[in-house]
Amino acid sequence: MLLLYSTDLKAIATAAAAAVALTKTTTGPPIHPIAILSRDTTPSSPTTLPFPAYRDTTGNFAHLYHPDTPTAFVIRPDGYLGPRFPLTETTTALSSYFTTLDR
Repeated sequence: MLLLYSTDLKAIATAAAAAVALTKTTTGPPIHPIAILSRDTTPSSPTTLPFPAYRDTTGNFAHLYHPDTPTAFVIRPDGYLGPRFPLTETTTALSSYFTTLDR
């Protein structure tokens, strides 16, 4: 699973598309993107995203994980957090992660 945190819906959609495209070229299970929208995100209803999106209305996610910029978080199959990286580095970071996993 790939959590994508940002106030920018376009940045989230771009990072998700890059992640999905990359996983199609590797072995192993696909990555499923999920958007976590900052409470400051506009519009208030992210109906344009083709995957689940949730709003951090209380700011708890931001408080716990400190995404100081648009950030991606890999959730491992066992539920633990894997790497985190800027949304703009999605392809490079996931490629390195998959190489490490020999995927």
